[in-house]
Amino acid sequence: MKEILEQPGFMVPSGTLGADLSYLLAVVFTVLFLVAWWMAKKGQATRHHKL
Repeated sequence: MKEILEQPGFMVPSGTLGADLSYLLAVVFTVLFLVAWWMAKKGQATRHHKL
């Protein structure tokens, strides 16, 4: 597994695949958090908690 994550990344040539995956997961979870916050702010708490 370590060998796979140490391969060259796809975002920048100097980065590793592990760094690229970490960055993408951070972006995905940040977007999900912002969507949930937006839904809660609009008063859709019931719908927000059922996600």
